[in-house]
Amino acid sequence: MCEAINENKRAELISILVENLPVFRAKLGATQDTFAQRVGLTKTTLNHIENHKKELTWSNFITIILLLMQNEDTKPLVEVMGLYPEDLKNFLMFQE
Repeated sequence: MCEAINENKRAELISILVENLPVFRAKLGATQDTFAQRVGLTKTTLNHIENHKKELTWSNFITIILLLMQNEDTKPLVEVMGLYPEDLKNFLMFQE
């Protein structure tokens, strides 16, 4: 059985992603508006997340990571930054 990612690990991963969202968007050539639409957020919400006025939820973190892992320009950055560690991969496999 795969253990869930603990709250401290989640917070750490979310923090790293939030700090680097503008970098990822630049790599994708995406505006806040287009990126927000792709991940199911409003532009305002994404702006507030990037400016630390609102917290990124764990479910939105997962959505963003999965999107970034599908792009050849952002996948290496995700891996180098440790945003898709083995414990998260195993958790998402949903094996009992």
